[in-house]
Amino acid sequence: MCLNRPKWRNRMFQLLALMLLTACSGNYQGSNTLDNYPNDSTGKSELAKDVLLEAIGFWDANKNTQVVPAEHMVEISAFLYLGRHTDWVHDVDTRSMNIRPTGPFIDGIGYNTHQRVRVYYSNGVVDWLRNDRQGDIPDGAMIVKQMYPTDPDNKSYGGEKVTGWAVMIRDGKASKDGWLWFLFFLPDTPSYGSPVLLSQYGMSFCLSCHSGTDNDQGTYSYIGNLTGKDVDQYSPGIIPNPPGPSSSRPVLVATHSSQSPSFGLHVADIETLIKSMETHRNEKEPELSRKIDKHLGKSIPDELFGVLDNFIQDSMSAPVSAPLKHKNPAIVETYGNRGVSRSSVVHMPWDLTTGHTGASPDNLKTFITSDNCRGCHDASLLLGGRQPSMMVYEEASDPNTPENKYNVSIYGEWGTSMMGLAGRDPIFLAQLESEHELRPELKDWTSNLCMSCHQVAGQRQFHLDKNPGYYTSDYTYLKPEGKHLNPKAEYASLGRDGVTCTVCHQIMDEGLGEEKTFTGKFVINPEPGRVFGPYQNEDIKPYYMKQALGIEPVYGEQIKNPALCGSCHAIQLPVLEVGASEPPKPGGQVSHEQTTYLEWANSAYTENPDTTCQGCHMPGDFRDKKTLEFAIANVEDGNFPEVKNRAEDSLITPEPKSGYRRHTLVGLSIVANRMFQQFPAELGITTLDPGTPLTFGPASEGAVHRLQLTEDEMELMAADTAELSASVLDKNSDTWRVQVDIENKAGHKFPSGVGFRRAFLEVTALSAEGTALWGSGQTNAAGVIVDGDAQVLSSEFTKDWQRLQPDFAGQVISREDQVQIFETRHINKDKQLTTSFLGLYKEVKDNRLLPLGWSKDGRYVDATKLVKLGGDEAMFPAHPGKRSIEYHIPATAGAIDRIQVRLLYQSTPPYYLQDRFSTKGQENDRLYYLASHLDLKGSLAENWSVEIEKTVAR
Repeated sequence: MCLNRPKWRNRMFQLLALMLLTACSGNYQGSNTLDNYPNDSTGKSELAKDVLLEAIGFWDANKNTQVVPAEHMVEISAFLYLGRHTDWVHDVDTRSMNIRPTGPFIDGIGYNTHQRVRVYYSNGVVDWLRNDRQGDIPDGAMIVKQMYPTDPDNKSYGGEKVTGWAVMIRDGKASKDGWLWFLFFLPDTPSYGSPVLLSQYGMSFCLSCHSGTDNDQGTYSYIGNLTGKDVDQYSPGIIPNPPGPSSSRPVLVATHSSQSPSFGLHVADIETLIKSMETHRNEKEPELSRKIDKHLGKSIPDELFGVLDNFIQDSMSAPVSAPLKHKNPAIVETYGNRGVSRSSVVHMPWDLTTGHTGASPDNLKTFITSDNCRGCHDASLLLGGRQPSMMVYEEASDPNTPENKYNVSIYGEWGTSMMGLAGRDPIFLAQLESEHELRPELKDWTSNLCMSCHQVAGQRQFHLDKNPGYYTSDYTYLKPEGKHLNPKAEYASLGRDGVTCTVCHQIMDEGLGEEKTFTGKFVINPEPGRVFGPYQNEDIKPYYMKQALGIEPVYGEQIKNPALCGSCHAIQLPVLEVGASEPPKPGGQVSHEQTTYLEWANSAYTENPDTTCQGCHMPGDFRDKKTLEFAIANVEDGNFPEVKNRAEDSLITPEPKSGYRRHTLVGLSIVANRMFQQFPAELGITTLDPGTPLTFGPASEGAVHRLQLTEDEMELMAADTAELSASVLDKNSDTWRVQVDIENKAGHKFPSGVGFRRAFLEVTALSAEGTALWGSGQTNAAGVIVDGDAQVLSSEFTKDWQRLQPDFAGQVISREDQVQIFETRHINKDKQLTTSFLGLYKEVKDNRLLPLGWSKDGRYVDATKLVKLGGDEAMFPAHPGKRSIEYHIPATAGAIDRIQVRLLYQSTPPYYLQDRFSTKGQENDRLYYLASHLDLKGSLAENWSVEIEKTVAR
């Protein structure tokens, strides 16, 4: 508990709150209708509303629209608790005390968009309705949807007791949709079960329904609801059909009442919050303070304390898998004991409360954050009993176990990919900090360069707005705070959103595949307001997106072009000395930091449209390999119960389409994925999945968490990466001769991507009992390669390139300190091995596996060819993409029964981590904390090495 109050008092406060609300609703007779409008009562509610808006600074033209301050949420909550809205005109419904359903309730199932509701309308909305919905609803007008259980006969909670409120406050100048949205569910209600509080301008979860209106005001408000003349449409014959690939599935999947809490308020101490709000009131001029005392109440009702106690970030960012409680001894032994703890490491700003940059009503910006897209393109449950699109259901082998549920939606999978997490990637941020330490006078220039891919939307928008100077890494921690809008905080939110939706979907085809667009220099649509997708214009229904965001989706052939991906996966960087103080001049030495796209471009995979970047990393099937057919948006459409003032069904009903592409976008970054699973609070991400049935979390009833699904996809990717075989050529009293053959099945080099990835062969001679008798490529618990005596190889942490392991193709491995390691390594200008991306003076080794079909007569040969140790001679394997290594294992090792061979991969090899942990600073402090507490047990990356393939020879 956040407050020093006995538990019985908190329960008492909650009980009092519910009694208060029951008293408001239970004896309600419905006195304010159009028949007696306007009157003194509606005027009083209007005055209280105006005081509320003034108190929260609503009319401030420069107010903060990224985040609704917590004290403002409490102000609105107090307004509702005190019933200041209940004198407005409201719905009239003769069926149940003016509480009307929002869909049929049949055989215990509510097919509803909301629970039962009584809606209150401020005078501005009433006047707009009486004027036949002409013109604009005036700013400051409010609609309060007071909610009640879906089941009017609810015995456990009470069918006429209030469960919460959904509020709309009109603000046409703040966001394209024109509303400030507010959602509050009381504790222990038959809705979410736990208290829910969320407020936002342009809240996409609401807009996924409200943008389907037949007008640009975003409300379905209907004069018939105020007159009692609406048609009772909810008969048993009208049950929405569930969409989706399986027609045999039962209609009921989940309802709002079965969901876990999906939203929360980011505060650690509610008592401090409420005190700050009271201080906020007292700081107002005397006249406003007097109005607040009179019309909103002098103090916050005690009932709010009990309700708000549980709104803390930890409830929203619970680890998906548990980290280690104590430091991993292997990490401490390998890298030393860096004195950091959870309380001492820097925490990233929380995405739920600092990650929003909305669409403006005019002067539309080029980039907005992904949460604007999430409402429609996540597998959100919008209608009770209806299966959302973009969910896959897999029957469990045990009939007593719930079926597995997988969110394979566009946002759902992108959000947990390293593309979606690029702006928060702790490994990248530690790398960037190391670059800063090597060249401190170029800190801002270096940040701007690296952020052109990792925090691209923030970096691009910063420059599009013609800000002077550089977009720096300092923006990573800048939060929207205070009452006034801070443009810099908007860039920061965009940056933390990584490679966000409006980046890839606004790239033009101009120059793609050419060097001028590499290193993140792709051309963005110069006219904000259009995004490109893979569907022909005649198959697109742009209504929702245009209404909500002012953006029109159109067909763009380039979205399927692998060269689009190549823009950030062909990186050419200048070569700088340690201590360099000036940015490089044109024409200076450059080096490739990664060549993944160039490798693919010189391969056999270019001949097949299914083996492009998108073909492999955005699959169109799930595990049964059946092509997925989904509607790509979950919105209120023609399958919902009929409602007045909705746009024509043909405009808003998305049809399931073939050619659906999942946004998995995975490589083999299992270590990074596990960091986000186990340290979400430190990395600032919300792990509960708002709106998705059942909400992913500890009580998910079979739902596979999005981060776990991403890890699963990485494991599947690993299984398709390479093919390994081994055979015993000869064995006698002296030696076992073993040949190991590897074939690269990736569409590029293996390993690929950033240059510090590596793979290696672990070859072990085993006895019949499984005892290791001899081994090459064995590792300790920290992933460090050791010899037969468990001693670290001299090649592991060396700065001398001559001590690296050579490529053993054409040679023989006969000692336990010899290892076949597939890697690229560089030296800096001081002839020392380096992991600095700006210090890659010379490549002294590249023996990675080429893609099949690579040719020395093909494209980009100079950038992708292999080099022998020393870097002065190229390697041209007779069979690119394949490699054979011969091992001579002495029979004196013991009674050898079989030879086990594993191909292992490391995304962060020990020498790379050693370089990071030798750097001072908050980013490397945090990376050390994450690494030293990371639990990889049971994962494919156990002991810091991912098993790609395993085989046995006898």
